[in-house]
Amino acid sequence: MKKFRIFVIAFALLFLAGSSLAHAADATKQYRWKFATQAPRGMGYANMVANSLLPAMREATEGNLAWQVYYGGVMGNDDDYVSKMYIGQLQGGGLTLVGTNLISTEFSILALPFLFNGFDEVDYLREVMYPTFDFFFQQRNFKLLMWIDMDFDLFYSTRYPFDRIEHFRQAKILSWSGPIEEAWLRELGANPIPLGIVESPAAIRTGLADSNITTGIWQVGTQVYTTTKFVNLARIRYAPAAIVVTKPAWEELPPSYQRAIMERRPGVQDEFNIGTRKDAQASLEGMIRYGVEPITNSPEMMEDLKRRTMRVWPRFTGQLWPQSLLDDIVAHLAWYRAGGKETLEGQGAATAAQPRPRPAVIEESLVAAPPSRVAPAPAPAREQAARVAPAPVKEEIARVEPAPAVEKIAEVAAAAVPEAPAVEEKAEKTLAVKEVEEVKEPQILIAPPPEVAAVVRRQDGVVDASAAYPMPRTATKEQIQRPQTTWWQHFMNIKAIQEKLQSMGLYDLKIDGDPGPATRKGIREYEKMNNLPVTGEITDALLKHMGIK
Repeated sequence: MKKFRIFVIAFALLFLAGSSLAHAADATKQYRWKFATQAPRGMGYANMVANSLLPAMREATEGNLAWQVYYGGVMGNDDDYVSKMYIGQLQGGGLTLVGTNLISTEFSILALPFLFNGFDEVDYLREVMYPTFDFFFQQRNFKLLMWIDMDFDLFYSTRYPFDRIEHFRQAKILSWSGPIEEAWLRELGANPIPLGIVESPAAIRTGLADSNITTGIWQVGTQVYTTTKFVNLARIRYAPAAIVVTKPAWEELPPSYQRAIMERRPGVQDEFNIGTRKDAQASLEGMIRYGVEPITNSPEMMEDLKRRTMRVWPRFTGQLWPQSLLDDIVAHLAWYRAGGKETLEGQGAATAAQPRPRPAVIEESLVAAPPSRVAPAPAPAREQAARVAPAPVKEEIARVEPAPAVEKIAEVAAAAVPEAPAVEEKAEKTLAVKEVEEVKEPQILIAPPPEVAAVVRRQDGVVDASAAYPMPRTATKEQIQRPQTTWWQHFMNIKAIQEKLQSMGLYDLKIDGDPGPATRKGIREYEKMNNLPVTGEITDALLKHMGIK
């Protein structure tokens, strides 16, 4: 018996020693991510990647995660990045709507025309619905590391001020953001020219196109502003972007690194957006000083733009995103507009260049009544840990030749886009984009977006989503209950099902909220054991029977 006890103790010591060695080896393992972005090095978004994102990621991973960054589109367009991430040549990318649409079409809902009034609403919705969009990305084998801003896109043109609808019919407008953008441009009478981001500067300089809708940072970074005559200040749509990594690359990291990254994510995301908003504003102001003429539309023109472009809202619902997602977004915005702004002003409202202060996030907020102060977001519990700036670390820059685009440009484009000629600089003016301490937002006239678009009115056979207002604009916060997020609640329900199944020995994989084959097999076993119809589906009846709902 004594020998047996000695054997057990020795075995336990060996097991603990092995575990410690495995943990130590895991902590010292080196990880390497290859990351690509369209952002030109030294400008706007690229600066935020180098100065904010990379240092935070190195700090979170104790210096064991190296990033090899490909700036300025040297790896092609967004579609090339997504293809290379799928086959493992890249582990991450900074994606515009072009790339995110290829992964999660649901993310494109954020670029609906006249969805947002301003950045304060974007910040609120990001806080509330980041877990929802992360869920969609993870369903496609990607991790949404950060939802970041590009800007509110503006129209730039070498010929047209776009203060009249007929200008849209006359202009040759580039379009690279996907089907939603093309659809609402056609509603304005335009015949958009689809082209990749990398090829677009040459198209504008050579006259294949005379107009484009984009951010000020892109217009400056590509030097296209030197040929631009007008910038129309109507902020028709918000342009989101995303920093994503592949799910295999993310899951290869130790859980401690994943937790450390997610703890730092909100702070880095805010830093990123503060920096890019400042750069975007500085870019716009710099172009105006250079001689680009700013155009402000009349109220009548803005109402016409709103009426026409919002016809695409119901057109893509049920195709690119589910109705429930649109319902969630408009309900959250309705609640925020009814009381969120007023609440935030009491705490010192954030400027247009700076995201609002983050509310405390508690898991119970999923079912809590509307709070008297800032609305907590239905997101997983996390601490708002203060971030200590690490010592500057230089990221590795890959020196590679530009990769050719996967898709060929249309024949007409190929024939009409020769090598871009040198453009004469205006000697009397210079454009210097500097980081500014305080940015005043220009007076931009925009029509308010709707409180909801789930309900539309048909008049003379035309769908007019802008007429759908099921609640008065003067509704108070008390009249509108703070909504829950349908997809986030669905995610939490799946996790609860997995936990229940695991406790019964019917599920032995990770509790991840992913309704995969193992989860559905466990549900079928549960249904058999309880004499329920065997479907393997997640239904209200199942949730009630399990005591989850």
